[in-house]
Amino acid sequence: MLRVTCSAPPRPLATAGVLVAAALSLAPAPARADELHGTRSPEVVERAHEILLRMDRGVATLRARRTLYNGGARHDQAELSIDLPQGAVATGLRTRGALRGRPTWFLGQLMEAERAAARYEELTGVGGYTPRDPALLSWRESDLLMLQVFPIAPRAEKQVEYTLSAPVDYVEGRYQLTLPRLGTDDRAATYTIEPARAGDRLYLDGAPVRPGTRVSVTGEPRTLQLAPRAPAWLTGRLAAVPTAEGRVLTHFDLETAPRMTRVPDDARVVVLIDASRSREQDDVTASLVATDAYLAHFDAPDVRGARVALLSFDRRVRRHTAGFEPAARAREKARALSLPRGNGSALDEALTQAELLLRTQPRPRPTRPRPAEAPSTASARGSLRVLVFSDLNLRGALTRERLTALAQRTGAIVHLVELTDGDAYVSADQASQLDAVARATGGLVWGAAARVARTRADAEHTREFEALARPTTIENIRYEAPSVDHRAFDVLGEGAREGWFKLVDGPVPHVRVSGELWGEPFREVFLPTEAEGDRWAALVFGSSLLDQLRGHERMGLAIRGGAVSPVTSYLAIEPGVRPSTEGLSWNDGAIGVGSLGLIGKGAGRGRGRRAASTNFLGFFRRALASTWRACGGRGAGPTVVIETTRQEVVDVPALRSHTPLTPTLRRCVVEAAWALDLPYGFTRVRSRRWSVGL
Repeated sequence: MLRVTCSAPPRPLATAGVLVAAALSLAPAPARADELHGTRSPEVVERAHEILLRMDRGVATLRARRTLYNGGARHDQAELSIDLPQGAVATGLRTRGALRGRPTWFLGQLMEAERAAARYEELTGVGGYTPRDPALLSWRESDLLMLQVFPIAPRAEKQVEYTLSAPVDYVEGRYQLTLPRLGTDDRAATYTIEPARAGDRLYLDGAPVRPGTRVSVTGEPRTLQLAPRAPAWLTGRLAAVPTAEGRVLTHFDLETAPRMTRVPDDARVVVLIDASRSREQDDVTASLVATDAYLAHFDAPDVRGARVALLSFDRRVRRHTAGFEPAARAREKARALSLPRGNGSALDEALTQAELLLRTQPRPRPTRPRPAEAPSTASARGSLRVLVFSDLNLRGALTRERLTALAQRTGAIVHLVELTDGDAYVSADQASQLDAVARATGGLVWGAAARVARTRADAEHTREFEALARPTTIENIRYEAPSVDHRAFDVLGEGAREGWFKLVDGPVPHVRVSGELWGEPFREVFLPTEAEGDRWAALVFGSSLLDQLRGHERMGLAIRGGAVSPVTSYLAIEPGVRPSTEGLSWNDGAIGVGSLGLIGKGAGRGRGRRAASTNFLGFFRRALASTWRACGGRGAGPTVVIETTRQEVVDVPALRSHTPLTPTLRRCVVEAAWALDLPYGFTRVRSRRWSVGL
């Protein structure tokens, strides 16, 4: 309920020299309402409370217009305590009066708090001063202001406006502000919302709304969002404001667009699926689901001309498309494909086949990046892709140097994806031993999972595997800012914000931001601007940094930001002499100086197998001895060198014999070694060589 009282003169609580301001907590303040008092009578009430809210990128401006009415018989003063939204500060005041008989708004002036209070008392009192019509907006606490307006004529209205600035959040690529219920117990404010920049779009509680929409908040807070038109892929805003104590108030926001990059048109994509026995059959099948999810982004309505070649490999490479086919057709083939496993992980041969296929295609031309697109992804190479689904268990002869050379020869961005059957996820794996191989092409090594139970990619799989179709995160992000010790996150996703707000002991002339989009490095430099400096010189008074400000720092920052603070107030004076010379006196209960505002993922899973106690060398000898005889061998046989990873023969690099062997006999033994089906006891991930004498 609206509380209207006739106040008695309170004692001053503090002077400007010993102000104590409460730091703004991260938790919401307890719910409370504005309170309106009439100095002489309880007949001062509020008739209207309108807020024009302009939402901008990083800050919201709220211009509150209060219409006050005096139902009493004498000129009166309105005393209005104003409960501020989270983090908000007052940055303006004006009152509506008359000039030469015409309605006019009179702007307030920011002044030192004690001087403003004294001047207000002079203008409202009885004595040797000419009576004027003033309004005073002053500080009480970090989330509470006091507005005093005099005089309000009997049975007449008075309008006053004050301006608030408030920081806004950044959530999934949209600027977001919680709209609380503002106003007195009896009268809630009505918001009129509009974007500060033409083309930006507003959303209220998730639904689009037109500029100029009126919003009532009578119960639970509502959510206002702003979607910027054509945002840059990476935005940095830097404030660096020197203080009177030789320190620098610095604020930095780094924001990524909701969509930093795009899938290129006319892409040529080669998908290589490892169908070797070191992978579980479910893992191989899950690779087909992942392929469908990945290719969905090249089969999207806004992507033109993508063509796909689908290959699998074990010891040999098999083609499952007729060269490059449209992405939609390649997806259909992936859904219908069944891939039995075989020995061997000939990734080198698979990359060679990818190179040969890509050579047949016209070389794409570089395209100019769009405004919201990171420039590194618009290169010619960005349209050529090679995607490998594998467990990356390879023979020892495939060194990183050799794989790097083969990957680079494709001329494409090469991603190596270690994929298993499991709940859908995709995550960069920079700790992989093959990270340098992919990074040399602009790609990365990834850990991933897809659910084999799916016959095709669902929405969750499609969403997760978009990270392989275009960069959706900045990796290895780093900040270089003189005087600022800041530990950055290693990864920054789309539609996200990172930064800091602090006082430092030296200049901050710039912030350098570096990182990688996939394996492509970038660097951006952001400089401080006057507008950002003004903004955060004000907003510091709604933040937890307020308690850290020393001595004269508060005054300098408040003047720079134009903000009501523990040491500054706004005073608006109407220049004309009012018709009544009746002023306020202490006997009226007028508020003294002290009361005039001077108070200060991962997809781990068990494979369900027990490692058998196996004589591995004996197994090889028994299996190949019978093969030796079946191939036509007589007497002592050769020594066969076999390399294995898990349950897979990954290589048969040598066959040594003391006696000459016919090409047919040699080929027969080697093929038999390649055809071995290893028992479950072979669980060693790293390759191992066995010398098997027959």
